[in-house]
Amino acid sequence: MKSRGRIITVVLLCVLLLAAAVILWPLTKSGFFVSDDGEWMIIRLSAFYQSFRDGQFPVRFLDRLNHGYGYPIANFLYPGFLYIGSFIHLVGFSFVDSVKLILAGSVMGSAIFVFFWLRSKFTTIASFMGSLSFLFAPYLVFDLYARGSVGEVLAFLAMAICLYSIDRPARWIFPFAVGLLLVSHNSLAFIFSIFLCFYLIVQKKRDYWIPGIAGFGMAAFFWIPALLERRFVLFDTEIIARSASYFIDNGKLLLINAVPFLAGVLIITNGTLRRKPMVVFFLIVFATGTLFSTSLSASVWNIRWVSVLVQFPYRFLSVAILAGSWLVARLVDRASAGMTVGLTLVFFVMWMIPFWQITRGIVRVEREEGYYTTNEATTTVADEYLPRWVSERPKSRAPKKLEFIEGKGVVSLQKVSTRRIEAAIEVTERGILRMNTIYYPGWGAELNGTPAHISYRNPMGLISIAVPKGVHRLIIEFRETPSRLLADVMSGISMIIAFSFVGAELKKRLQGGAR
Repeated sequence: MKSRGRIITVVLLCVLLLAAAVILWPLTKSGFFVSDDGEWMIIRLSAFYQSFRDGQFPVRFLDRLNHGYGYPIANFLYPGFLYIGSFIHLVGFSFVDSVKLILAGSVMGSAIFVFFWLRSKFTTIASFMGSLSFLFAPYLVFDLYARGSVGEVLAFLAMAICLYSIDRPARWIFPFAVGLLLVSHNSLAFIFSIFLCFYLIVQKKRDYWIPGIAGFGMAAFFWIPALLERRFVLFDTEIIARSASYFIDNGKLLLINAVPFLAGVLIITNGTLRRKPMVVFFLIVFATGTLFSTSLSASVWNIRWVSVLVQFPYRFLSVAILAGSWLVARLVDRASAGMTVGLTLVFFVMWMIPFWQITRGIVRVEREEGYYTTNEATTTVADEYLPRWVSERPKSRAPKKLEFIEGKGVVSLQKVSTRRIEAAIEVTERGILRMNTIYYPGWGAELNGTPAHISYRNPMGLISIAVPKGVHRLIIEFRETPSRLLADVMSGISMIIAFSFVGAELKKRLQGGAR
């Protein structure tokens, strides 16, 4: 019987991967596709890789962006896919293909982990149907091809691993999954973290809190500087998106996850909910996620920190997708064989209609790799991560990286990278040397081996250094600040703690094998 069960599981997993291949088929075509964020993410990845290659780690300041004046976006926005994409590119894939592989791997990986998460509670067939519900969720397809949100799609994978590790149970995986979640996407990390906390409480998984804290600690290198340094940038002063324009009942009703909605209705009408806390929990999560994506929750979106942090109401559908998968699996798990066949046919039609409507509008673009690797835009909507001391925004690349704006002299560049400049300077008349890079905390300078004062009180907030007459050796370098170093140390310590859970698991298995 066990052998037969394994065969069924393998067969259904193969069918699940084939279904994922249908979802991902547009990614196999050459070039990329027009979306809200997709091509910007390729550009950002290429700039990130240049800084990573030049030895900046963790990567925070992307020197090429903002017309070559630099932009600290990696310090604030979900760097997870950028690190993964850099390693994929390092082994030989183009930046376009690296992003495609992240999208494809995230979708396939999510479907597999959702399947095994559900399999810990339900039958193989029910788990398979729940996984299909995840795969064909309209918002996931919309995220892929209309929004091109690499970070959000990666966050689904991280969350699926979190849920799997809780119900497997596999406590040793949990800190790594939480760490990945926190660097996958800012808004979804916030939404999913709340969901995880309630899920652990309902499941009474007290032994998961310490691994979860270790996961938060592993991502400290990112989220601590991102929180502490928000006061340096324009983000809180800019309106990135007007939330009211992104309610799903404002022209995006297609995104409603109709299959789990139907499953929820059938579950409620076909049985009592008493003494079924998990059913009630997932019904509430699904209803809340859906409600928060509609104009019925307009009063919530009038709270500034909610609209700033989450931005788009339809992002709450992400948690409804996972809750909906559980509801579908629960319904099929309790259904007869005949009812399961009928539900499958109905669900198939309900999945295909929004999938076809979203994917039929895909517009492909063919661009040379150089389009992405030389693009110098900020890759954000409103340049919201510019430092607050920048009052005049760059409009074009500066002709020189280093130049005198006062005094006279000759500059000989000896080494130029995205994080460090070394130059020999012969000053014939004392003056001010300007580096055409926007100052951001972490930039420091040395003149003849002695720390030099950096001034950035100019309209563009550029790095300026006073230089006396004579021959000098100048080094300007981007480094970690003390608070960032502390966050890095926290990440390192947390990683050691996380690996201690791996060690404990290995020891347990070895001892079990010895018996």
